[in-house]
Amino acid sequence: MTIFFAIGMVIVSFSQDARFSQFAFTPTLINPAESGAIENDFRGQIHYRQQWAVLGEAFKNYAAIGDMAFFRSKKSNNYLGSGFIVQRSEAGKSSLSELRAEGQAAYHLSGSKKNIWSAGLALAFIQRSISFDGLIWDSQYNGVGVDPSLSSGEIFSNETRSTFDAGMGFLWRHRGRQKYSIGYSWRHFLQNQGFLDNTSSPLFPTQSLSVKWMEQMNFVDVNYDLLLIRQSGAMQILAGALLKYRFGMDSKYTTSKTSSMLLVGCHLRYGDALIPSLGYEFQRSFQFLASYDINVSGLNEVSQRRGGMEISLIYLGNKTSQRRKLR
Repeated sequence: MTIFFAIGMVIVSFSQDARFSQFAFTPTLINPAESGAIENDFRGQIHYRQQWAVLGEAFKNYAAIGDMAFFRSKKSNNYLGSGFIVQRSEAGKSSLSELRAEGQAAYHLSGSKKNIWSAGLALAFIQRSISFDGLIWDSQYNGVGVDPSLSSGEIFSNETRSTFDAGMGFLWRHRGRQKYSIGYSWRHFLQNQGFLDNTSSPLFPTQSLSVKWMEQMNFVDVNYDLLLIRQSGAMQILAGALLKYRFGMDSKYTTSKTSSMLLVGCHLRYGDALIPSLGYEFQRSFQFLASYDINVSGLNEVSQRRGGMEISLIYLGNKTSQRRKLR
């Protein structure tokens, strides 16, 4: 009975999106209009998250993300953006997993010198699977212990299902000494499939509202982030701030950009977890960020306040060495 309860809990969790706590560093996972909405020409990311390790077989989430800006010039701030997402989530000895491959396209329109309006679309291929090979059954108990060589007597078979998904989003950005943006996205509006079929636990449409505000203070930038996510009857609220301290030298007259940055932040997932984070950026190109979810909900007696470790590696680059305006 415990096995079926565990399987059921994981299937319910897959009825909602697998997400990262470092949401400020995974914007295209939330809103396809963020694809190409970068000051650099391209961005590549790798993310890893492990959650609920205290329960044994931890829930794991991996993602490889990339996006790029096209046809951006000094004469016009209107340009195209495109990106991709490859994400895999897995949990339990049953190898319950989901593989998602998504392509994105966005158009960024300059309404004025400081304001940019963006719209994006996303189309994804999803493959879900479950394997019963690693499970242990009552019939495999020989009176002394569990003998995996004994027949389970069960008729379950490993299953794999595939489907398609789609999403859309909008974004408004203001670029001045104070930079802020507001984004809205709607995902899963074409999908009616559950984890393995079209009838049970469908992946409900997700609506997201994000607000970002960055304030510059000499060598220190403060980024404030707010994210509201609604999926069926569930509401998730994340808010917090990230302090960026830049040190080193940046030339105002040449292409030399050698400054680095220390990142320290803390966010709160309302009613669930406190998320401290620490990161480092090397010479405006490589970023490394680590965070940890400290469970503060009523589940902390079971979780022992052990939530989820998350690690991100990001690369920011330009196609040419032309000097861009520095933040």
